[in-house]
Amino acid sequence: MTRFGHAIRRAEDVEIQLAAAYRRIAKEHEDEPDVVHLCSLFADEAETQANRLTALAGDHGDSGGEPLVRP
Repeated sequence: MTRFGHAIRRAEDVEIQLAAAYRRIAKEHEDEPDVVHLCSLFADEAETQANRLTALAGDHGDSGGEPLVRP
């Protein structure tokens, strides 16, 4: 896998974590409909981006499971 593939995979992981955080915030603020709505929108967008990054990482030879190595 290329270094670029590793970087894409890391970005994908961050988007997944971001979506989870937005969903957690929405759940914690169930009594505030505007917060729930916006956090749900942001979580959906983060998941969409993660899916796009998954496809892009596959295009760059990412088979998953390999750590990012810095020089």
